[in-house]
Amino acid sequence: MDSILKAISLVVFMLGVSFLPHALTTFDACPFSCKCSSENVQYEVVCPTFIPQSLPSNTHFVQVENIRNKSTINQQDFNSASWASVKELSLSSNTDIEEIEANAFSNLTGLSHLHIHFTYLKNLSPSAFSDLQNLSLLNMSENGGISFTQLKEALSIPNSLQNLQELILVGLNRDNYGESVDSTFFEPLAEKPLRFLDLTRAFFTVLDVESFSNALGDTIQVINMSHSFSVGKVIMPSNHNLFPNLEIFDISFTTIPWMKTSVGVNLALSYFDCYFPFVLANQLKLNAILDSKEFQVRLNGETRISANCERQIRKRLELSNNNFVWLNASFSPNFPTYQEVDISNNGVMYLGANITGHLSELVWVNLSGNKLSHMEQYPEFETLFQKNILLEWMDLSSNGLTNIPRNVFQNNNKLKTLILANNKLNGIFFEIKHLQHLEVLDVSKNLIAFFDNSALSSFEILSSSEVGETSTFFSVQFTENELLCSCETVDFVRWFVTTNVMIKNRDVYTCYLNKEVVLIDTNTLKESKYQCEKTKIIIISVCTSLACIGLLGLTIGLGRYIYRRRRKIERIRRLVNKYRVANPPNKYLLFLSFCSKDDDFVSQYVIDELRHRLQERLPNGENLVCIGDQEFELGKFIIEEIIKCIEASSVMIFVVSKAFCESNYCEYETIVAQLDRKPTVLMFREEVEPKKLPKVLHKHFNQFVRARWIQDDGVYSLKPDWDKVCDSILELAGKSLESESTHKIEQTERDCERSFA
Repeated sequence: MDSILKAISLVVFMLGVSFLPHALTTFDACPFSCKCSSENVQYEVVCPTFIPQSLPSNTHFVQVENIRNKSTINQQDFNSASWASVKELSLSSNTDIEEIEANAFSNLTGLSHLHIHFTYLKNLSPSAFSDLQNLSLLNMSENGGISFTQLKEALSIPNSLQNLQELILVGLNRDNYGESVDSTFFEPLAEKPLRFLDLTRAFFTVLDVESFSNALGDTIQVINMSHSFSVGKVIMPSNHNLFPNLEIFDISFTTIPWMKTSVGVNLALSYFDCYFPFVLANQLKLNAILDSKEFQVRLNGETRISANCERQIRKRLELSNNNFVWLNASFSPNFPTYQEVDISNNGVMYLGANITGHLSELVWVNLSGNKLSHMEQYPEFETLFQKNILLEWMDLSSNGLTNIPRNVFQNNNKLKTLILANNKLNGIFFEIKHLQHLEVLDVSKNLIAFFDNSALSSFEILSSSEVGETSTFFSVQFTENELLCSCETVDFVRWFVTTNVMIKNRDVYTCYLNKEVVLIDTNTLKESKYQCEKTKIIIISVCTSLACIGLLGLTIGLGRYIYRRRRKIERIRRLVNKYRVANPPNKYLLFLSFCSKDDDFVSQYVIDELRHRLQERLPNGENLVCIGDQEFELGKFIIEEIIKCIEASSVMIFVVSKAFCESNYCEYETIVAQLDRKPTVLMFREEVEPKKLPKVLHKHFNQFVRARWIQDDGVYSLKPDWDKVCDSILELAGKSLESESTHKIEQTERDCERSFA
């Protein structure tokens, strides 16, 4: 038994001895305060503030953040053999590092990527990167303290950086403002297979493009010079064979004062050299290079841009934030065209169809942040994208659009994404149901209260459409619209609640219901339906009430009409009876007043016809018409005779003419008639200005119907005819008789009251 225990103890001891070195090695492998992780037996080490002396075996990535208490980087920092396996190294410091010494990285023989970010770096040894034969990426961003000269010398060491493919110099030369980037800076790059060059936020006074192109040659694919600043000039090349493999050229947000001062308000380009540096890059990014509040760039309709090269289809052109307000130019057929174009945030008010037509290969276009609402007044807006049949992605957001032409997307059958957000649309009244590939429709942040049935039908068609054997996945987004839930929009609310169409963020949609904001759900649908029922009840109630009121009014009106008709008939009957029994209410039925200058007219057309018509209605009547000159007694005052005759008449007829208005006697007769409250009929022989009428006749002229004599080819006719005039005379006489009777009764009652008192 003891021998067995000894054997077991020996085995355990031997296993422990064999495992201990491995355990100790593993424990010491990750430096103190560092974080180590492994993937496929390769380590990644991240250390704060210090460079570790040794690393775990097979470490391929090391990152040291914010190195402190150290002013230089030298070869001793990487003296351990464990550094030889490192392929990528990133060093940064915001405080202390000021110098990189010679051969500092020579022990990192396997290094392929080196990132150095030292804010206060001032000295870079010319041989700092010697022996880095495998280095393919050098990132010297944010080392603003060193100059182009120091970097040029470090890149010039023979047999150094022979495989360098990516050079990143973001923010270089920040503290050495004014140093020129001359031809010698690019000379060391000529022997290197450089594919990527980043000069973002660089400062330079002169940029020698010819030296630039000679150095970079055929290998360069990406050049980024965005957010840079130039206070001098750019030296253009004399040869045309530049950057044949350039994929991306970016000078966005680059400040070039000479360019801004040389471009006027109207940019009239007439010739464009396709060999102009960088212009044939597959992706050309020229955002905000002309952004200035001092002027607006316009390409007018007479601008024709030609080129001296073969037409080429390029990938992308970016021209955002350049303050282009008017883009209307024609292009020669050999001018380059692009598949993707960004003209956003320019304030474009007009975009010519010649430009969109030239971009026939267009697949992606961003026109957001412009003012294309100004194009709504032009008929060519509807055909703006007619030739862009390959278009798949379009952004027209933030253009102030209120109305999009019905057939503007007629030929864009391949459209997959259509963004119309942040406009002023109140619905979708343009055709979209033919866009069978459409996957995203964004009309958020508009003025849409609801979608009509035509738009809802289009949504359903797009949601169920199939292209070949593949079903499209259509979605619509219309958040941040003031949607309305009411009886008028119940079809829209029902669709929202029941549809299978994909509505992005469906759960957050709200609407106004009875002036309150509510979520759109089944309860909202029920309330909207109730609004319809309540509206119908109100309409029926109102209509019924109005019908009853109308019927009551009609009954009352009919009753009043019958009553007035009967009273009229009764008055005339009483008047006729008075004359039948030879007891007329007055000596004369009417007093005919006219000017002596109109005597011939009245004698020929009025007196005889008037007497004849009245005699037919009152067969027993005598002295029906009183004519002053025939009834006045000789030797008496004319005024007294006028008063006597008017008082003895039931009705007054004034034959009004210009002479009548000028006669004092006629005016006196009108005054007496008014004082005696005689019913009056005006008969106009001719047109008379109202202001020339006697004042007492103004009320009659403005309020009561009057008769007129109309002359046609020398023949006079009365309007209305004699029958209506005579009927009116009898009715007025009947009213006068009724008024006199009432007056006599009232007078008798007053006399009785006085006698009893």
